[in-house]
Amino acid sequence: MVYSNIQKNYDVVIVGGGHNGLIAACYLAKAGKSVLVLEKQDTVGGAVVSRQLFPGIEAKLSIYAYLVGMLPQKIISDLDLNFKFRQRNPASFTPYEKDGKHEGLLISNSDEAITKKSFEQLTGNSEEYQNYFKFHQLQKSLGKHLWHSLLEPMQTREEIKKLFQTEEEKLAWQLFIEQPLGIAIEEFFQSDLVRGLVFTDGTIGTFTHPHDSSLQQNRTFLYHIIANGTGDWCVPVGGMGKLTEELVAQCKKNGVEILNHAEVTQIEPEEQQATVKFEHKNQESYVSGRYVLGTSKKSNVQLIMIIIVGQRKGQL
Repeated sequence: MVYSNIQKNYDVVIVGGGHNGLIAACYLAKAGKSVLVLEKQDTVGGAVVSRQLFPGIEAKLSIYAYLVGMLPQKIISDLDLNFKFRQRNPASFTPYEKDGKHEGLLISNSDEAITKKSFEQLTGNSEEYQNYFKFHQLQKSLGKHLWHSLLEPMQTREEIKKLFQTEEEKLAWQLFIEQPLGIAIEEFFQSDLVRGLVFTDGTIGTFTHPHDSSLQQNRTFLYHIIANGTGDWCVPVGGMGKLTEELVAQCKKNGVEILNHAEVTQIEPEEQQATVKFEHKNQESYVSGRYVLGTSKKSNVQLIMIIIVGQRKGQL
C-alpha cells in the first residue's frame, strides 16, 4: 500500500534522515526536485541531535556528535541556515603525573604562551614545544589545500599533489601522505605522552597502530586535521541539534516530505525508476523514485552511495 499523505512517485527518494540526508534533501528541493526522506527512527538527525537531559533545566546537550569540524561554511550559506559555531579556547588537556604531582599538558587555541609554558613544565625545556609548533604548521599546509577540495569535483592523487608547491608543503605531503604516520611522530617528538597525544587524531574511530602499512591511521589523521581548513573542531551554538532543526525547517520550506518510522527493506532498480520498499508502523509500503540516494556504513566510515536508475542523458 502507499500512504495517502505521501505521493507514489518522486524525483528523489533519500534513505536515511541523518544530517547528510537532510542536507542533500535541501539542495535537491531548492533545485526544484520532489524529495521524500525515509527515516527508520522516530526523529531525524542521526548523530546530530540534542536532548534535554535534566528535568526542569532548560538546557539541551549534544548527545552524540558534539563538535563541528567538517561542515563547510558554503553549505550553511547556500541553505540559509541560522547555525553558528565557536572556537574552543583549550585545544586539548592531557593529564599526567610527574614527581608525585598531578599535572596536565594544556594546548591553547588562543595563547601560545600558555601552550609553551605547559610543554616546558612537562619536558623541562622548550625543544618539544618547538617541534610541536613545526608539526602543527605542517598540518595546516594540508588543511589549506585539502579543505577547499571537498566541495569540488574529485581530483586524482597526482592532481592534489601538484597543489603542494613550497618546500614545507612538499614535506607535509611526504610525512602525512606517503609514509606511516608513526615515522613522523617519532622523528618530531621524544615524549611518549606527546606522541600519544598527537597520534590521537589518527586513531579515533579506528583500530590500528602508528606504523600500519595500510595508512588507515593517516587517513583518519587527515580527516581530523583538515577540519574547517585549520584543524579546529568547534563548539556548535545551541548544540548539534540546532543544525538538525535548521535543516528540517529548510526541508519543510522547500517542500521536502519526511516520513519517520519508515525502515527501508529493499530497493528494486528498474529501467526508468526504482521501487523503494519500506515498513511503516508494521505495514509494508513502497514508493518510486527516478533516483535513490542512500548512505552505507563500511569499516567505520560513512559512505555516500547514489543509485542512478534508467538510461537518461543529462544530470539530475
